[in-house]
Order: sequence, then structure tokens, then C-alpha cells
Amino acid sequence: MIETELRGVVDSVVHRAQRQGYVVPRDVREELAQAGLGDAQWKDVLNLARESLHYRQGRYYYLQTVSPKLHEQQSQQQIVFHTVRELIRRHQMASADNERRQADRIDFIHPVKVVTADQREFRVLTRDLSPTGIACWAAAACWAKK
Repeated sequence: MIETELRGVVDSVVHRAQRQGYVVPRDVREELAQAGLGDAQWKDVLNLARESLHYRQGRYYYLQTVSPKLHEQQSQQQIVFHTVRELIRRHQMASADNERRQADRIDFIHPVKVVTADQREFRVLTRDLSPTGIACWAAAACWAKK
């Protein structure tokens, strides 16, 4: 079937997606049937409408045009995202050079009870953990002498 025969169905499908927010394959087949065409071309219709529709989880969502203000905000967010990511990367590279620990640590945030050599007990909140040590936050609220 040629594209010109499907163009009217494509327009109807896009309009329906705009009105409903999305369409599903069943909706496309219904539009084809209303136009007197066989429903076997539903994938062709969606292919022709791909600039206006976005597929996600079984639905074809209508792509709304982005306002200039929203586009500017999104651009600024992207700039901030990339800048922060670069700062994190540089910080990680700098701290990797100064790392003196022999074992890698993993984040392990969990409340624990610590018993000292003189049998004093403290409840603390761990920060990270390795086979050779454990780090705790020393905030006053975390320490509770028993």
C-alpha cells in the first residue's frame, strides 16, 4: 500500500494520540478499519507517524512540542548535569591518587553496637566497611553510652 493512502489514517492516529495522550495498536487497527483499509498495515501507519509518537511500554505516546522556555530549562539542566559529573570525576581522580588504604571500602550505612576494650558500649552509625576496618559517623547523636 502506498504512503498517500495511509496518510489520512496517520493523521487520524496522531490526532487520536494527541487527544488521548497515547494510542495502542488496537486503536491504529480501528482507524484503518474506519478508513476501509485492512488492519495488517498498522505497523506501516506507526512507522509513518514515528516523528509524532514515542513508543514506551506497549503504548505510543504523543510527542508534544517543547516550548522555548522549557527547552532553555532543559538545556541548562544538561549543562549543570555535565558540569557536576565532571567535578565528581576530577574529585575521584584526585582522591584516588591520595588513597593510602590497602583494602577497598564499600558503603555500609547501618546502626551497630560497639564494645570497647574497657567494656563500654556505644551505638553508632557506620559509614563504610572493609575487611581491615570500619568507619563510623561520630556525631553526638550517634553516640549513646550504656
